[in-house]
Amino acid sequence: MHAPEFWSVVFPVDPLTGLILVCADDLQDHCMEVYDDGHKTGKAIDGFRYRVLEALKNRSERIAKGTVRADPWTLEPPA
Repeated sequence: MHAPEFWSVVFPVDPLTGLILVCADDLQDHCMEVYDDGHKTGKAIDGFRYRVLEALKNRSERIAKGTVRADPWTLEPPA
């Protein structure tokens, strides 16, 4: 995920292994890793995963309805 001129978040979608990198554009080639080292962090990562999967599902539905333009490449959300 990327917010132009601000940040990017890099992570595997399915399965979400817990590896999440947050990259601020100001830091150029450097990223910060989110560590799953406690109950609160684990709960936050589970919530993050759920929201990402829901966002991919909603985007796919909107593309199918024609309300959002499809990307020039194929992006398959996990089942």
